[in-house]
Amino acid sequence: KGVKLVTEANGTAQIELPQKPYAGMNVFVTSEGHVPKVVGWRSSVPELPASYRMKVEAGTVVGGMVVDEAQQPVAHARIEFDGPGIDVAKSENIQFGPDTVQHTDAGGYWSCDMIPANYETIHVVLSHSDFAATPTNIPVNTPEAVNTVLVIQRGVRVAGSVEDLNGQPIAGA
Repeated sequence: KGVKLVTEANGTAQIELPQKPYAGMNVFVTSEGHVPKVVGWRSSVPELPASYRMKVEAGTVVGGMVVDEAQQPVAHARIEFDGPGIDVAKSENIQFGPDTVQHTDAGGYWSCDMIPANYETIHVVLSHSDFAATPTNIPVNTPEAVNTVLVIQRGVRVAGSVEDLNGQPIAGA
């Protein structure tokens, strides 16, 4: 089960340890202006620590505008970041999760200040109900990084249905 907490002024948060049958847990940390991270303890670890200090680095800024194929701004587009993935050999990893998603404003502009300084590019997926999901890469730590123009593709509409193996419709699929 997920629990969302906010740290106190001194940077601490009290986290309730998981109860059986759960034996491990993940802690995701997201804060404006900082690189998002996750730390995890698996059931193979004999016991969870009583205290843990996570240090998060300052993030760099990327941003710009999302436009359609006619170069018109797209309001309320979703920009979802895709990080390097989890390296199970490390206790802490960079993790772009739901709390790092950005949206364009009414003029199609957006920005994000959570990108690691050592990245050259970051992979994102643009989405909007009127367009196709559009994967692309954004340059990082360059003058263009804060003025990137991203083009979201129209795609095509496909009509049909989803059914189970017996031909019965599946609602909400």
